[in-house]
Amino acid sequence: MLHDTRHPSFDIVEFTGSAHERGFQYGEKFAENISAMLDRSYVFYKDVANLSKDQILKTAGKFWPFIEEYSDEIAEELKGLGEGSKRTIEEIALLTSFNEIQFYYASARFSKYGRPAGCTSFCATAEATENGETLIGQNNDGSLHPNLDEFDFLMKMRADSGVEFLTLTIMGCPAFVGLNSKGIALCINALSDGDFRIGVPFSVITRKILGANSIGEAINAVITPERGAGANYLIADENGECYDIETTARGFNYIYVDKYLGHANHYLARSIAGKEAVQITNGGTIVRGNRMNKLLSRHCGKINVEACFGFLKDHVNYPTSICTHPNEGLPPEMAMKTMDSVVISPARREIHITRDNPCKADFKKYALE
Repeated sequence: MLHDTRHPSFDIVEFTGSAHERGFQYGEKFAENISAMLDRSYVFYKDVANLSKDQILKTAGKFWPFIEEYSDEIAEELKGLGEGSKRTIEEIALLTSFNEIQFYYASARFSKYGRPAGCTSFCATAEATENGETLIGQNNDGSLHPNLDEFDFLMKMRADSGVEFLTLTIMGCPAFVGLNSKGIALCINALSDGDFRIGVPFSVITRKILGANSIGEAINAVITPERGAGANYLIADENGECYDIETTARGFNYIYVDKYLGHANHYLARSIAGKEAVQITNGGTIVRGNRMNKLLSRHCGKINVEACFGFLKDHVNYPTSICTHPNEGLPPEMAMKTMDSVVISPARREIHITRDNPCKADFKKYALE
């Protein structure tokens, strides 16, 4: 059965047992959705890169050895996901590695139109909030071709280590945004210097972060693998520690967040691992990043959950604002919208989420219990 996820709120979908069993349950439940995602992916790669199904699956399969080397546990989850959905490991690798593969093969389009916007995140530590708790959040922006806002869901899982986590993710991917039972929270942004290679996929790294026992272990999940591409990882914990880690495929830079930080889709560091950070960007991300930091500065010392909701609804520079709406002047594969908004309290193990743009939808609270 094809699951319709476009209702006003999420049901938490929980998978239990061994790594393989968890993955099998995941694949079995969303088998038809995964099939639909694959079909749309094949159309996308044919449209933007003139690649056949066989050609794109051959590329996707090359990511698999890196996943196995990076984490036996996550590899077993993905094997189970393939078996449960009756799909090959190459097909599962295609969905898991979509960030790396999609942007590599669509790079020619980006050179003409500029890279699409993709998420605005923030963190406010105890020094900036009203009651001394750390808050972290983001708008989760997605493309309209292939259309991703029909395939997100809220998943609960217990890792082999015993760490439980909630993640707002896309069907076929191990994890994206979320928090865990150790009080670690994660938000993410698309980020690139144009360097893509076969390596560990972004959505596998996020899964390992959410299975971490400590913030140091979470950081190690980002900085140690042979990454397939760049991304931004904003990681906070219940103690008020917060790190923003900007990565390329081969290097990284971190920012220790003392009070607050807003981040969009361009590098804040001038260089990454001694190399000048090349900006593949557009004006929208510059405005969103600066606008978020202005809002955080204005409310510093008074930031609470409700204030965070307001930040994420901001429409300065509409439609490519913090609350992003489709730009009708762009081709479908370049158009983006805010699919969901997220505000997380790591200490309270709570995550507030909207279904749709936050200017049009209400936030609902979910707790990791």
